Amino acid sequence: MARSISELFMNRFMDKNDLYPVLEYVKADNSLDLEMRGNYVSIYYRGGSVLRIFEDKGHYGSIDPRYMPGAQAPQFSLENIHAYLTEAKHIVDIYTTNVKNHLGEKDIQQMIIKENNYSCNSFDTDYFIIDSEYQYGDKRFDLVALEWESTPAAHKLAKTAIPRLFIIEVKQGYKSIRSTQSVKDDKTTESPGLKIHQDDFRDFVSDCDRVQNFQNDMLNLFRQKRILGLIPGFKLGDNADKYKDVTQIQPKVEFACVLANYKTQSTQLRLELQEMEDCLFFNSSFMGYGLYKSGLMNKAALEKELCR
Repeated sequence: MARSISELFMNRFMDKNDLYPVLEYVKADNSLDLEMRGNYVSIYYRGGSVLRIFEDKGHYGSIDPRYMPGAQAPQFSLENIHAYLTEAKHIVDIYTTNVKNHLGEKDIQQMIIKENNYSCNSFDTDYFIIDSEYQYGDKRFDLVALEWESTPAAHKLAKTAIPRLFIIEVKQGYKSIRSTQSVKDDKTTESPGLKIHQDDFRDFVSDCDRVQNFQNDMLNLFRQKRILGLIPGFKLGDNADKYKDVTQIQPKVEFACVLANYKTQSTQLRLELQEMEDCLFFNSSFMGYGLYKSGLMNKAALEKELCR
């Protein structure tokens, strides 16, 4: 299913009598992230969905109920945007503090989105995050990024500067690295480590038509985010001659991993790398989440780094 939204739905976010106040609220609060999901948009806080707005006018979905088990979720309306989101954010904060939760990696994903899309440093990183939690069958890819180098020539889309798409897997700590299988009651359960995610990627890109549709959808999604001002400094219509619409990308989609807070004394990564095909890894720029092309390393370079 396409992730970009219809032009009619997008225009509602530019209508001051409709969804424009929601868009402006999200843009004014960089702890929130708006992502498009085809027939709805989802607003995230710390990686958790706190609001869904469907294309059907007046149809909203409130905070994910798992964040407040047994309690009644607050109800959203266009008249109570601030009150609703303030309460929803507080609910997620309490959940992440008091419950052993699933949001750790998702929280990091959103920090990567923030740093590369709308932080004070995003103009100088080499990647924009187009999408998160991209669904392919029963699989999910954490992030979809556009490599668009931060040199003046590349930003002006010179003929030699053609952007490319990346599918990125985010892992936190060392316990999530390994791909394992367990059998209970004759049922096999996989724990998806790096190799399984790489295998999912290889299966995804094996179909040329699927890849072409994916690329077209991601370019349209990126265009819509720029029109709505969700990529500050690169809004289409502002400095249009300087930062043109991206209409051409390299044909090959790349796969890369972000390993956050990995304990280097662990052997889990070295063991997993032995079972993987070559792929790319992002090395942090000192302590931040900005993604830079110069920080990419292949499998051999990472193995060498681990042996230091």
